[in-house]
Amino acid sequence: MRNFKFRGYEIHSFRMWQQAQVDLAMDFMVKHGMNALIFHQNDLVEQLVFPEAYFDNDMMWDNWPVRRQGVLYQRDYINQVIKKAQQLNIDFYLEIKELDVVDAIFEIKPDLRGADGTICPNHPFWTAFLEEKFSELFFVYPDIAGIIVSPGTRESAVSIAANRCHCKRCQNTPALNWYINILKAMYKPIHKAGKTLIVRDFSYTAEQQSLMIQACEEISDDIIIALKAQPHDYYPTFPTNPEIGHTGNLREYIEFDTWGQYFGMGIAPMSLVEDIKERLDICFEKGAEGVWFRTDWELIHDASVHATPSLVNLYAGAMLSNNLDTDLDDIYRTWTAEGLYSPMKCASCSQAPVKPSNPLAYERLRDFMKASWSAFAKVGYIRGHQYLESDQPPYTIDKAFEIMTVIHSRDDWDEGASVRVAVTAENMQVIFEEKRVGIEETKALHDILQVKTLGVTKEFAEDMTNTIDAMILFAEFCDVTTRSMYLTRYAEKTGEDKDVKAAVITLNEMEQIAAAIEGWEEGTSYPYYLYSRLHPQRIRRYAKDVEQRLEKLKGQPDELQATNRN
Repeated sequence: MRNFKFRGYEIHSFRMWQQAQVDLAMDFMVKHGMNALIFHQNDLVEQLVFPEAYFDNDMMWDNWPVRRQGVLYQRDYINQVIKKAQQLNIDFYLEIKELDVVDAIFEIKPDLRGADGTICPNHPFWTAFLEEKFSELFFVYPDIAGIIVSPGTRESAVSIAANRCHCKRCQNTPALNWYINILKAMYKPIHKAGKTLIVRDFSYTAEQQSLMIQACEEISDDIIIALKAQPHDYYPTFPTNPEIGHTGNLREYIEFDTWGQYFGMGIAPMSLVEDIKERLDICFEKGAEGVWFRTDWELIHDASVHATPSLVNLYAGAMLSNNLDTDLDDIYRTWTAEGLYSPMKCASCSQAPVKPSNPLAYERLRDFMKASWSAFAKVGYIRGHQYLESDQPPYTIDKAFEIMTVIHSRDDWDEGASVRVAVTAENMQVIFEEKRVGIEETKALHDILQVKTLGVTKEFAEDMTNTIDAMILFAEFCDVTTRSMYLTRYAEKTGEDKDVKAAVITLNEMEQIAAAIEGWEEGTSYPYYLYSRLHPQRIRRYAKDVEQRLEKLKGQPDELQATNRN
């Protein structure tokens, strides 16, 4: 049977500190054959150790008593989680980003900052500190199975990726050397404890991706490299990560998102079952030994894949990683039979699963979830490119284009991809048609689901109806913001009055959609992250940027407009 030996469930939010949510996770894992529970929090080790070599008990009591007591309580909690996981034959892993430190370290070691206040990531102290930190971790928590780390991301406190230090050490230390030094310092105590080090590739460019793999190869073949199923981040429209299968002697684990940071935030349910199947097949064929699946996101509180029909994606991950030849309809049947959850309620709202009485409900739900992703891929992306800010309206035109072609560029992995979203008349025709079709497909979801025929509760049916209505509003704001950013840039490019007027029309449309969202939201009480996606004030803020740029064009004399055209 084709399967993966490591099958992980990742919690990446405050849910990890809620026993009921952890129990829910472990119940699902046991039922569907997952064997690794992952708690992912950037500073998680700092929440669990001091380390005492630098912060002894008396120092903590005198200077940081709240942190001291918090760490001690959290130790008891984590050890209890590990104990229950072991009883269920589940391994427990911590996922972190390094280097991460508490601010107090700079009080006891002020020389870690330069005269200009910047932190030196190449200071020799850091390697010694890491060895102490991880030695203490495994002394206090001997049954942790391993550590998953992203070194040098922009999110860590002391990061090579965002280094602003200009000292001679930093000028003379290549980035590869930094990765090697930091990973060696972690690997030593982790290996000594007989545990596993998994190094995540969390790269923004192909060059950074290569450096991470080189550093791991330099240290030990025992290290496991973790790659996202898509390069850079969890964008389902991106190609499968080309680094999979090309990490030398390093074993590979592959990461997936099931909740939907870049495909609906859970609040807009959609199925990636077919996509997960296709990518898992590729991962297996290329020799990957493990996979794991994220179920939430750190910046959205009280949200979970378990509180949305998007839970079908976790079913797909669990069932397919156990048996890659699982019939996809069996996944949809199992998901439906075990019960549905409303996306209009938060994770802590103790929902009772709704089990449809119509025996063929799974077919309609399957078709609805697949159609929902098909529609979203057209409205939430621009020809497969990410331009929203984690499903929210962009702040400015420039930021939208920067997100799309710089920050989240596809070019490293899909040569010439940015050409397809350049501001040209030909591209605009294709892009605007994509958005029009996406809106029509979203509106068709009501008829595809036919929620009243499923045999579900009246409350669940109402929630799903309102969910689709919210998805239609989302599709419409994506359409008008996309047209406005392209029409405005095109008018700036040509300087023609007719192009300026075409862009000006979108200003009224944006106010109309903002007002429509406000009208729809009035009197409702849904999870806050629904309102974060449908954000009328952000639409208006973005529209203000469009208006200001168009005002400059309208105020230009004819000779200046001619200069722009040239």
